[in-house]
Amino acid sequence: MRPDDGFRHLLVPYDAERDLLGTVVPYLRAGQAAGHAVVLLCRDRLNRSLARRLDAPVEWLDRESVFTRPAAAAAAYRHLAMRRLGDGARRVLVAGEAGFDGGQERGAVFEAIADVVLSALPVDALCLYDGGVPPGAVRTHPLVLTGDGAAPNPRYAGPAEVLREVAGLRGDLSVAGPPAHESGALYRIGDVADMRRRLRAWLATLPAPVAVRSDFVAAVGEVAANALRHGRPPVLLRVWVRPDRLVCTVVDQGHGFDDPLTGLPPHGDPWRPGGGLWLVRQVCDEFDTGRTEEGFVVRLAARSGPLDHSRLIQGARARAENASARAHRAQSRVDRLQRHLEAGGGAGKPGDR
Repeated sequence: MRPDDGFRHLLVPYDAERDLLGTVVPYLRAGQAAGHAVVLLCRDRLNRSLARRLDAPVEWLDRESVFTRPAAAAAAYRHLAMRRLGDGARRVLVAGEAGFDGGQERGAVFEAIADVVLSALPVDALCLYDGGVPPGAVRTHPLVLTGDGAAPNPRYAGPAEVLREVAGLRGDLSVAGPPAHESGALYRIGDVADMRRRLRAWLATLPAPVAVRSDFVAAVGEVAANALRHGRPPVLLRVWVRPDRLVCTVVDQGHGFDDPLTGLPPHGDPWRPGGGLWLVRQVCDEFDTGRTEEGFVVRLAARSGPLDHSRLIQGARARAENASARAHRAQSRVDRLQRHLEAGGGAGKPGDR
């Protein structure tokens, strides 16, 4: 394992813990011998079992603190890896057991997103699956680790294909029943601030916690702004209240986008923060897109009940990263304008936005 190997996404299937230990422990020990950081993200019992057999102390986290929503879990991997790299590690090895409420589909989404957002980092993600591997997980790992070592996975399909398959399983984008809240038509980016104020005031009449409302308003605002910037007005926003979640559709008249990886952090620069749709993916439990007779639709859903500590932290971190991304974009515009002016250009040159 050289520090320039890049990201390695390894599927680790096993039927008995003895077999798992015989496969994973030597791999992690070799990483420790090379001076790499090791992080464990398994059930507590397995964390302890692995840690006892390694040659040096390791960091471990309870998996329930990470595996909340698929994109939020991928973001947590990225955050902990960048933190350890920032502390001086040349490479980070993470052994984890993905586990989400809602079945195998959410696990496949996590693995696909992780395959993208970690792609530029020197990280080995060892994904442990006990007693059978769901098809989506098989198809999102380029490598398989067994007792004989790591080998290419002939069934690897890539993240975009897997995310398209998952989207196809979710059916149409319609929401039953009349909406509980509508924004009215939005035509200009300046309309978003007023929409957010009215949405926040309406949400305040519901029993949803403040953190839920803050995350939901932030997500809906980003989707609406994205529709106005890249789509075509009018943009229409509707919200439904379900027993356990808030559901929102944002519709515009543009062509939309087909790439299921849209909104994930930039591949080339792992230290650059993601943008608005990356925030949306992290704080929402569902994120679906498609075209209907009404236009291009983005449908979001977010749990409306109390958030545990992990979700609170992940939501706050996502909003902070989004604010950093906005600041980064604003500074880039300032830098471009300064270079243009220093080169003798006029301040009103089109395209300096």
